[in-house]
Amino acid sequence: MSASAESIKNVCVVGAGQMGIGIGLVAARVAKLNVQFIDSSPVQLTKGLEFLDKLLVKDIAKGKYSEEVRSEVKGRITTASSIGQISSADFVIEAVSENVELKRKIFAELSETLPPETILATNTSSISITKIASAAKRPEN
Repeated sequence: MSASAESIKNVCVVGAGQMGIGIGLVAARVAKLNVQFIDSSPVQLTKGLEFLDKLLVKDIAKGKYSEEVRSEVKGRITTASSIGQISSADFVIEAVSENVELKRKIFAELSETLPPETILATNTSSISITKIASAAKRPEN
């Protein structure tokens, strides 16, 4: 089963570093999607959310968005510390460090945990996508 852009309402970003936070912010602010950040480090989740808020405040200062938009965006965001805590995801983007074994482990766990119609994506910049996806039970998704 393939998903259309209109069917995607809930996005999950695995990794709350600068790249993951940026991806989630665009999904929540521009696409108005619900976003759940997953990171095993509570410190990184806190730092990531602080960075996200800093970006929103910066845009408010530039007159790009209002405080109301900031509040709406933050209202679309939730966090969790493990893949097993994903509440609902139509589309999952892995955005952890460029470590092939970590990415493969995450893809294996995602494919075991989530329904088969969930789209899995990676934000890798240097690792073979085929190598990462082959760890999933359904590499074609």
